[in-house]
Amino acid sequence: MKTCASEAVPEVLPAGPGVLLPRDDGGASGAPTPLAAAWVRPESNFYLGDRWCLNAFPTIREMVGRLHRELRRAGAGKKDWHRAEARTNVFLMSCAIADTIDDYLLGTSYDLAKMAAIVPVLRPVARAGEGVLTLWRTARAWRRRTLARWRREWGGAVEEFLMGAVAGQRPEEDAIDRARHRLESLLNAGLPDRLQDRRPRIPGAFRRHDLTHHDVVALARKFVAAFPARGRPILVLGLRTAGSYFAPVVTACLRADGYEDVDAVTIHPKKGVTPAEAARLARCAKRGGLVVMVDEPLDTGATLARAIGMLRRAGIAASNAVALLPVHATRRDWTAEFERLAIADVRVLRLEPEEWHKRRLLAPDAVEPLLRQYFQRRGYLAARVVESAAADEFT
Repeated sequence: MKTCASEAVPEVLPAGPGVLLPRDDGGASGAPTPLAAAWVRPESNFYLGDRWCLNAFPTIREMVGRLHRELRRAGAGKKDWHRAEARTNVFLMSCAIADTIDDYLLGTSYDLAKMAAIVPVLRPVARAGEGVLTLWRTARAWRRRTLARWRREWGGAVEEFLMGAVAGQRPEEDAIDRARHRLESLLNAGLPDRLQDRRPRIPGAFRRHDLTHHDVVALARKFVAAFPARGRPILVLGLRTAGSYFAPVVTACLRADGYEDVDAVTIHPKKGVTPAEAARLARCAKRGGLVVMVDEPLDTGATLARAIGMLRRAGIAASNAVALLPVHATRRDWTAEFERLAIADVRVLRLEPEEWHKRRLLAPDAVEPLLRQYFQRRGYLAARVVESAAADEFT
């Protein structure tokens, strides 16, 4: 795909601060002079107030301060798109805080199973070490029980916000306002200093793959179509880090769609589980629930295999688990490794690359009207997008 613009018409835009006009100096080649930099005022006025986002690795303390501001803008933005931008920021920041707290509650972990697999003679030592590690995590959980209680309330508030902001066909302003005030109140309670000094992880789903919450909503709708019964207990299991962002969205969508018994928890398959996370898995097993796992596009499937192993140890059969997964264009065939990874009983609902939200945004018929507006503001008569095999191969 490439962009084509008609011949420039000079000096059409009014001069003003931050606007540089195109020149028509009849260059020797006869080609149009490339456009100079210019801002569109309605957008620049909004986004220049968000220069804080240039710091991609803020601390939790910094993020809490920014989240206060975004919560206010999520309800008081002047335009619909202003509020939508703020609500997206609320989603991202709220889930980043939740993910960081979950890792903080888990603490340092040691993969003793890997050690035992490499040196089988050390298996008895590994089992003893796992027992000691379990006792240590139980004691740690008791010391941090107040924070764990706050985290559960925070998760409920985030899901309430997402039910109003993204789960329905259109935003529900009253629900969003109630959730905003609830989140504000929880933020005012304060967090431990050592936790506030941490920096959240950035999920590859957003950093590398350009996925959005719209893609997670699409996955939730696939589940609704495949499992229409609303009465069975469901545990939405997010595989951290991406699962900390995906699980609340899926949970909000299912609750908004009438599912009666939906719980959610996130785990880090490579680091083990806290006693509270283990208890949620055990409760699901006891009730005969269905586990709905969510994660970013998989590479080898090893993380999913570890998660299935945790479910089995908790008494949940692989046949009682479903995976909602976006599939990357370069790894369409990763499910071929199911047999080797012994997770063939897991049903997978895939979001194919052609279904990703960014593919729709970059479709020529979606891009062309937007580009036309920008070019016409700069004095061009028209702009159009044409198909290019070379561009398709490059992308």
